[in-house]
Amino acid sequence: MKVYSNNKQVGAYLDNRGLKQREIEMIRLIQERCGANKHGRWLDLGCADALFLDALRRSFSGWELIGLEINKDLLERAYATVENTNIRIVNEDASTYASDDHFDVVTASGLLSVFDEPLQVLDCWLKLLKPEGLLIVFGTFSPFDMDIKINYRNNYNSSEWETGINSFAQKTFERHLSSLNLVPEFIPFEMSVDLKKGDDPIRSYTIKDENGKRMVIAGNTIKNLYYMLIKKTVV
Repeated sequence: MKVYSNNKQVGAYLDNRGLKQREIEMIRLIQERCGANKHGRWLDLGCADALFLDALRRSFSGWELIGLEINKDLLERAYATVENTNIRIVNEDASTYASDDHFDVVTASGLLSVFDEPLQVLDCWLKLLKPEGLLIVFGTFSPFDMDIKINYRNNYNSSEWETGINSFAQKTFERHLSSLNLVPEFIPFEMSVDLKKGDDPIRSYTIKDENGKRMVIAGNTIKNLYYMLIKKTVV
């Protein structure tokens, strides 16, 4: 499986930034599903600069928080963010990570589209959950029954071919998970602020349709953004 350590789509996390809207809404969503006062173990896959993890520390006191990251530039940011906290950062590949410890909550944001074989990666993530654990994945999940793999070369900053803007159908995941007696829930994400178009064609920006609804564009493709929730129910 292709390792994504050299993926160049990290610019948004190397800038000085606040929490993204999708991160704020994910916190609210998890509070609704898990409750802020419950204690447990939490793993954030592809934790980037760990700003999301640091926000979780304030919103979910008492939880054991662990972040997984492989990109060396982002690791430096993550270590600096969690300094003097009890958050632990692990330098591992999220597509193959295995642990004897299991987690009550596993989150992954904007990561699954990097992989050309998402079901294999998803199975890996499900194995990290405790019974009744919750996996929440934010990303592009098409409502059309068609999977699209995209290799691109971003001439803005690299001459290398990369992945990262793949789009896989919701039904692809539904069919696969049904064989595991699991049912995913898809919750649509709607951008509430305008994102300006920059020089880097991979960075997301928004345009409005004829009804005034914002559409998120990245790499010249419209992103069908959803949260996918999977509860590891015990049969």
